[in-house]
Amino acid sequence: MELIKDILENEYEEMVGKVYFKFVEDYIDLRFEKDIPMEYVYQTAEMLNDMKETMIDEICRYSIVFCKDVLERPSKMKKAVSSLNDPKGILKYMQFDELVVNMPKDMSYYGINLVGSCDWDEENGIQWLIKGDDLVYVGPWADLNLWYSPYEEFICNYVNEETE
Repeated sequence: MELIKDILENEYEEMVGKVYFKFVEDYIDLRFEKDIPMEYVYQTAEMLNDMKETMIDEICRYSIVFCKDVLERPSKMKKAVSSLNDPKGILKYMQFDELVVNMPKDMSYYGINLVGSCDWDEENGIQWLIKGDDLVYVGPWADLNLWYSPYEEFICNYVNEETE
């Protein structure tokens, strides 16, 4: 099985393709600027697949906080999410769709910019940013760049919120 496949340039002069994501046991979309070295893209894809179970748990916990905040009114989904015993239960309400590889300030730093869809915010979707071993952003998709966007100050960054 190839880690990365079907790479081509799209109409926006970006490179797109597919990357295998071991956690979902399938390929997801891949997008990166064409001046990013392929070695860096492969290292990022390997980092994605080496993601620890504790990081997946953290992604799920903060995704639940995001979900509950969006679902202000009582609903079937809010009730179902509120009664989850395992944070990974949120996975049935969201999916990982795309790995975006951003040009770093320094090629020795790696991070993951994941974009997905979620049932509670179908219009915007969801985005997760991971720098090294730290989850630094969970919130609505805002086309944030891992290295250059001020996500720390973003009002909808649920990593800044307390989990239960």
